[in-house]
Amino acid sequence: MTDIVVRKLEIEDSEAISKIYAAITQKPVEIDFKR
Repeated sequence: MTDIVVRKLEIEDSEAISKIYAAITQKPVEIDFKR
C-alpha cells in the first residue's frame, strides 16, 4: 500500500482534476478558477 500525501491544490492540477471530475459526473467540465 502506498502513502497518501495531502497538499494544497495548484493551478497546474486543474487539467487532472477536471478529467477526474468529468469521469465521475460523466459530463464535460469547463475549467474556471475565477469563480
